[in-house]
Amino acid sequence: AKAIKHKNPQEKIEKEAVFSKDKNAVREGLLPREEIMAIIHSMRKKGSTFDQVAQHLVELGQPTFSGRGDWHAQTIHRLCNKKEEKKKQ
Repeated sequence: AKAIKHKNPQEKIEKEAVFSKDKNAVREGLLPREEIMAIIHSMRKKGSTFDQVAQHLVELGQPTFSGRGDWHAQTIHRLCNKKEEKKKQ
């Protein structure tokens, strides 16, 4: 899959620390992990491809959970598989 570049001019700022020292305090304008996961699963249920989901998160200006790199189809696929593995346990 090709890399998806942020279109947001504040990309560098957003990629820096997503969370403050208090892990529950989300920076202004950024969605909590749970909401991003809800977006991912909602879009997948509606038939969106992994690439479409990744592109949507980039367009929203949401950095990856680690704050490094960009959203990719493979990242979305991996997150969806983690949820499936937890269901099987």
